[in-house]
Amino acid sequence: MRKVCFIMTVIVCTSCLAQQNFTIDIWPNGAPNSNQISGEIQKETSQGRIYLTQEAKMYVFLPKYNTTGGMVIICPGGSYHFLSMENEGRRLARWLCEQGIAATVLQYRVPNKHKEVPVSDVRETFAIIKGHAAEWNIDPSKIGIMGFSAGGHLASYHSNTYTPESKPAFTILAYPVTTLFEGISHEKTRQNFLQNVNDAEEVAASSPVQLVGLQTPPTFIMVSCDDELYICSQLYQEALHRNHIPFECHVYPTGGHGWGTKDRFLYKKQWQASLLFWLNSVLNADKKHIDINHTLEN
Repeated sequence: MRKVCFIMTVIVCTSCLAQQNFTIDIWPNGAPNSNQISGEIQKETSQGRIYLTQEAKMYVFLPKYNTTGGMVIICPGGSYHFLSMENEGRRLARWLCEQGIAATVLQYRVPNKHKEVPVSDVRETFAIIKGHAAEWNIDPSKIGIMGFSAGGHLASYHSNTYTPESKPAFTILAYPVTTLFEGISHEKTRQNFLQNVNDAEEVAASSPVQLVGLQTPPTFIMVSCDDELYICSQLYQEALHRNHIPFECHVYPTGGHGWGTKDRFLYKKQWQASLLFWLNSVLNADKKHIDINHTLEN
């Protein structure tokens, strides 16, 4: 049955390739681990959220012309309880495609205290992209990861615990949770990721700010200074600085937490232009320059 499903997935993906977007099951033959969440598979809500995800999927968005050869793996946030698939996922992927950059929205399985579960989903996503790199016009050395809030924790955690096969070329963090120490972290994210919140060693080993080193990828950070979790971005920025990792950080006066791609965020055009300029540099896209003025009009 799984083999049939996998074949059907390939057929669907092939037929959709001309449309430049399609979905792939990350574990068509069964995942190597489980978050131990049972019951009916949750459907996406009208607000674009999926709660208690049990299935890992990739929503792939390929531009007609990939002007950089790059791809961004997007990890939506949601306290490791739900995934904000539209606001912090597909809407961003569509925008990146318009700029000539491929994107994948990762529907990772929430950990439910089994942190190896979403981590394995990320690693397998890198493997799948590299396996299709030539077909999708992707440069395997230009695959990066982006995360929002709890997704920012997953992205920054992976950026410091990657395998040789899944090393990101760059990291993009939007109001990320970068520490799981009590009092300065987001409590729900902490509770949902950690097996034992009272185990100091586990907390430290699961906090990206403690893991930053000389091999951490170049990083772009954006956050609002009135975000209750602003300290997470500040601490990560300081860790990058101490380890001489190239980074760029944008702090906006207002906006709070969770603005994602919402039009009501006053600085949406600013972060889009800044991110695109940074990506253009990281991906060596000067050969085929991306029109930033076009970005500001969208």
